[in-house]
Amino acid sequence: MAKHSVAKHRKLFQGYPDKTEQLLTHSLKISNVKKIITAANLVLIALLMAQCNKESQQSNDTPSIINTPVSGITLNVSTTYINLETGGTKKLIATITPANATNQAVTWGSSNTDVATVDANGKVTALKIGTVIITATTADGSKTAGCEIYANAMGDLSLGAGYLDLKWSLTSSGELSFSQGIAMPNFGPYSAPWYPYRAQIKKVRVSGIKNIGNYAFSRCTALTDVSFATVNGVYIEDIGNYAFSGCIALRGVPTPATVKTIGVEAFSGCTALQTIDMHNGLTTIGNWAFVNCIGLQVVAIPNSVKKIGEGAFNNCIKLRSATIGSGITSIGEDAFRFCPALKNVRCDALFPPALGARNFDAVGDELKVSYNAHDLYTLPSSVNGAAWRAAFDNNIVY
Repeated sequence: MAKHSVAKHRKLFQGYPDKTEQLLTHSLKISNVKKIITAANLVLIALLMAQCNKESQQSNDTPSIINTPVSGITLNVSTTYINLETGGTKKLIATITPANATNQAVTWGSSNTDVATVDANGKVTALKIGTVIITATTADGSKTAGCEIYANAMGDLSLGAGYLDLKWSLTSSGELSFSQGIAMPNFGPYSAPWYPYRAQIKKVRVSGIKNIGNYAFSRCTALTDVSFATVNGVYIEDIGNYAFSGCIALRGVPTPATVKTIGVEAFSGCTALQTIDMHNGLTTIGNWAFVNCIGLQVVAIPNSVKKIGEGAFNNCIKLRSATIGSGITSIGEDAFRFCPALKNVRCDALFPPALGARNFDAVGDELKVSYNAHDLYTLPSSVNGAAWRAAFDNNIVY
């Protein structure tokens, strides 16, 4: 019976492992079998065992996963820095080496999110003037690549028909410069286009412009350096009202010989100002032009100046010496008031200029005049002489 059953079903198991037939034969030979195992049961058992053998074979053939570590990372920039205008964007792309590294994940970061931000895809957005470092870091091995962003500002001022637009730019290092324009318009107290960046302006470069507009650089509290240059025959002639007022870090202004007028309160409140260059060609010093310049120590007013406005050097408490040129015709009231350190004044005008009230009010002041002019300042009959004698308590020498 066992032989017959094996022979009868042998064809059903062709192609399966040898152990399948052995199991079948062994099962049919069990002596105490009370129930004959049907051919269907045997087929099911054989199929199950064949499937187990197949899965076991596949498991043995599966290759192991090889991990390739990250060795480096680079960015798609040819230099170590990028100039980017405020409000502008730049897409940085990180490349991992080797190219087949298993973990390609990268995180982005900004050293100063107030200046510029970067998103998860490497898109940089400049927010304000300044310098910031953008860094890409690999998840595997913490490899890094960085790029410095210089966030700048720039713009054009349209001055109407017949004028070139005034172009300006402010770098991340704080240098404000101008190009192409010939005239600068007058501004209100807070309306200069670079006014929002006033605390970041450290240098001003004026080239090829005829005038500094009213309030142009007012309250630029970090400004320390100003320069003027002639371009294509165009040079600076006028410094407007309040042009540099409140520039508390400004220590000196090398005004060129081409400047003709210094406007009202042009340098008022420049508390660190120690020197101001004034050359022949300058004709007018406006009212309160240098009021509260408490660091100013020496003033030399050129022969070309005809008028010193009222309060021009008021409250210059460290001013110790003043030379007034020969061309002066009037000095406004309070021009040299509250200057307690001023002891030596020299006036080269042959005829005493009109002198406003409350000038040279410090005790012990001495006025020096030329020999030929001495009588005109001291004689009771001299025009304007009485005001000078009163201001200096008759302490007028030659």
